[in-house]
Amino acid sequence: MIETRYRPIRKTGNRRRAAALAAIAAGVALTARPAIAADIDTDAGRPAGERVALNVCATCHVVARRQPDPPLLRPPAPSFVSIANRRGTTREGLLAFLQSTHRTVKAPSTMPNPLLTDDQNAAVVDYLMSLKRR
Repeated sequence: MIETRYRPIRKTGNRRRAAALAAIAAGVALTARPAIAADIDTDAGRPAGERVALNVCATCHVVARRQPDPPLLRPPAPSFVSIANRRGTTREGLLAFLQSTHRTVKAPSTMPNPLLTDDQNAAVVDYLMSLKRR
């Protein structure tokens, strides 16, 4: 009879996994940034903010129903529809959130700063607010 031993899962392994996933997501987001300038006007059927979000945010979030690919992050970050419809979501709050750093040593798997221009931030916020149920 073959005896197998299983090692207990340690919390540090989960932290390392979370940090690795966060690093991968940030790397994917940062490598997608150069495509924004080239692709921002190529899909005229979509609002500008949706185009920016599909290029930068869709790695982790469900940005749109017509999103070509599912998010790589598992489980995905909150959808844009759910963010837009949270109680207290405002244009000013979203702009402030997008322009700040959320990642820390204690919370390595939180959202990275997407490093968007002011115009791109405004476009993404306009798109998010358009998803708000009236």
